[in-house]
Amino acid sequence: MTWIRITPLLVAGIAAIGCGSPAPQSAPAETSNAATAAPPTEAKSLSFAADVKPLLTTHCAECHMDGSTKGGYSLDTHESAVQEGGKGPRIVAGNSAGSNLVQRIKGEPGVKKMPPKGDMMSAADAAIIAAWIDQGATAP
Repeated sequence: MTWIRITPLLVAGIAAIGCGSPAPQSAPAETSNAATAAPPTEAKSLSFAADVKPLLTTHCAECHMDGSTKGGYSLDTHESAVQEGGKGPRIVAGNSAGSNLVQRIKGEPGVKKMPPKGDMMSAADAAIIAAWIDQGATAP
């Protein structure tokens, strides 16, 4: 590869992590590599209170918040959300793929999708929850 082709990638990479000047507006199409670009959630440290609980409130409150603990699962607090469940680890800190909550909100095969009725959580919202879990599922 030549420096002419590498330079736009370096500039775009530096801009993506927030250093230096922004990437050029019209980078050649052949230098774009969206598959290796980090999703926005990987660059930001996520919080249960600020980032995750609002999504859970929107999508899960009817059955799992405000005193409702359908299936024995409450999402009211960080402590209740990370508790071990009867059907395996609901949240495995550092491993969203092994977390039952993520498998359910993504509607993965072999698990009951959540919510069971109505619209699924958007892929973007599910990705935020998964990224929080991958970051360690910490409070607050």
